Amino acid sequence: MLIKKIQKIKVFRCQKKFLKKKGENKKQENLFYRSRK
Repeated sequence: MLIKKIQKIKVFRCQKKFLKKKGENKKQENLFYRSRK
């Protein structure tokens, strides 16, 4: 369970970095998530 928790944290940090890079593309991201549903 601990390993899974660490992996989740790593993924979360990667996603955070990715979102920071793409901060100005927020609208594009929202459209992307909508199209995936």
